[in-house]
Amino acid sequence: RVTTLSISVPLPLFRNNEGAIGRAAGEAERSRVERESLARALDGTVRSLWRQQQDLVQRVERLRQTMLPAVVENQQLSLKALQAGEIGLGQYLLVRRQVLDAQRDLLDATAELLQTRTELEAAAGWPEVLPTPPARSTP
Repeated sequence: RVTTLSISVPLPLFRNNEGAIGRAAGEAERSRVERESLARALDGTVRSLWRQQQDLVQRVERLRQTMLPAVVENQQLSLKALQAGEIGLGQYLLVRRQVLDAQRDLLDATAELLQTRTELEAAAGWPEVLPTPPARSTP
């Protein structure tokens, strides 16, 4: 007859690192939560900048196609009226100021559009790496 006897004794040697493992697991979970939170915030930022850019594109186009031509035409008509003696210099200068204000508004809207586009590209991470031009080979 063969009889086997086994004894199992838990060794406390392997339990010494439980605190470090718990801290590491907690840090990993905290990092995951922070990463998800940042991703949601970034998504919101990108969407907001996209809407702002679309609004600015419409504003620039409206200024360029409607407002600016109208005030320039008004200035031309006012110049003719000034030369004909129908309006005074003060009225002509007022019309000229309206043209300058419209041009400034267009420049301001265009600058704001370009700044928003740059912020949007940076927030979206585009372009990550600028493409390099292909090397020219000389025969």
